[in-house]
Amino acid sequence: PCTESENPAEYILEAIGAGVHGKSNVDWPAAWRDSPERTSITAELAEIQRTAPTIYTSDENGPAREFSTSIWYQTMEVYKHLNLIWWRDPFYTFGSFVQSILCALILAFTFYDLKNSSSDMEQRMFLIFEALILGILVIYVCLPQFLIQKEYFKRDYASKFYSWFPFAISIVIVEIPYTIISGSLFFFIIYWTCGIDSTGENGFYFWIMFMMMLLFMCSFGQAVGAVCVNMFLAFTIVPLLIIFLFLFCGVMVPYQSIPYFWRSWIYHLNPATYIMEGLITSVLKNVDITCETKDLIPFTAPDGYTCDQYNAIGNFTTNNMGNIHTFDDGSCGYCTYKSGTEYFENVLSWDSGHRWRNFGVLTGFWVFNIFMVIGFVYLSKRAKR
Repeated sequence: PCTESENPAEYILEAIGAGVHGKSNVDWPAAWRDSPERTSITAELAEIQRTAPTIYTSDENGPAREFSTSIWYQTMEVYKHLNLIWWRDPFYTFGSFVQSILCALILAFTFYDLKNSSSDMEQRMFLIFEALILGILVIYVCLPQFLIQKEYFKRDYASKFYSWFPFAISIVIVEIPYTIISGSLFFFIIYWTCGIDSTGENGFYFWIMFMMMLLFMCSFGQAVGAVCVNMFLAFTIVPLLIIFLFLFCGVMVPYQSIPYFWRSWIYHLNPATYIMEGLITSVLKNVDITCETKDLIPFTAPDGYTCDQYNAIGNFTTNNMGNIHTFDDGSCGYCTYKSGTEYFENVLSWDSGHRWRNFGVLTGFWVFNIFMVIGFVYLSKRAKR
């Protein structure tokens, strides 16, 4: 037996023969199986299992459950906990604000004070397309943070601190205010600096659509993180998905020029299509195009005809598109479009009447991403061994 003068830990190690030079002639698993102590403990556990339902069931405590608190209490506490983590990580939260400001300043002074000539329509379109860079950055910022917190969640879930649903919904919600602040900073810097139409309706639509785009991008990154088992796999998949998002959205390659196979299905399933159509039609809708000299297509009317008379004969402004300009020397110039609406309807095959439909579709994609996060957090809630 172990005396009072001996160290219990060393005594146990010596008794079982642990260590490099330790040895023991006793088969300890067999000794435990045949011992009266095992018989006594087994009987005690069986008695507890038999009597527990009657002892621990009461109106006050309710039936036995996996977690000690309700799912809604867990959700509130996990949400508060994640808020505290985000607040204590200024490199992540306030760093995203600085990132938005820097991106906005670069774009604002790259596309500074856009005019209303026909070539400026492309500049306005690519301003919005380049603004999606912020969405891509949001994906790459949210993804590592989600994967880090998911590993902590697996540890806490194994310890029965809280369930999978409170973590999944809380990590989505905690990102929303920071995403909206980042997007609003970006919006206020570029919108008026670039000379975008500032009517109340268009301004509000641009803001709310841009916020929904960022929320979608953030949830998209989290959904990828929920699906992937590690950061390496996630960062391998994301660039491939981004290519499909932005290559087939109708900006880099217009709808009619996209190969039929992709045009028939991926164009319509692509969230970026609805983002681009909503934002670009909002930006171009009320623009009256006044072509600068460099953008006019020059031609000379025959003797005895004015530019407008010759146009009436030649019908250059087919389908009432564009307009004719007469120079002081009598030469003529053709402006291909007379309004921003003509530009996006004929070049991009888009309709400004779809703006709120596009917002609704994008909201649906955002909700789908949230369900993806919840579903795959549930499927991967246990840590791999």
